[in-house]
Amino acid sequence: IIQLAGDASTRRFYRITFENHPSCILMALSGALGPLGAVSQGKTQDETFVEVQKLLANSQIRVPEIYLDKRQLGFLFVEDVGDVQLAQIRGEQLEPLYKNAIDLLVKIQNIPIIPNSNIA
Repeated sequence: IIQLAGDASTRRFYRITFENHPSCILMALSGALGPLGAVSQGKTQDETFVEVQKLLANSQIRVPEIYLDKRQLGFLFVEDVGDVQLAQIRGEQLEPLYKNAIDLLVKIQNIPIIPNSNIA
């Protein structure tokens, strides 16, 4: 088990490796309120993460799969998508990745949000 560098949230992340299976990420949840409009709804970062993951996945946007949702115990097991960031890629591989990223942003922007849904 290796602790990973965090992001802007208060969650902690750990990579768990196995001998005969792909690695996964243990997301230790914080229960902190947020982000954005979720605070006024009393939602945690953890609830919002799961809601947005489901929205994107249901819209055929490739996001890390949630293997095990144990929010009541304070953790999620999610798919490990690796360490490589778009900003680290150089050369001729870069242009098609940026085009794909822009296409995904347009697709995300066009996802209909249902009023009064669970999405913050």
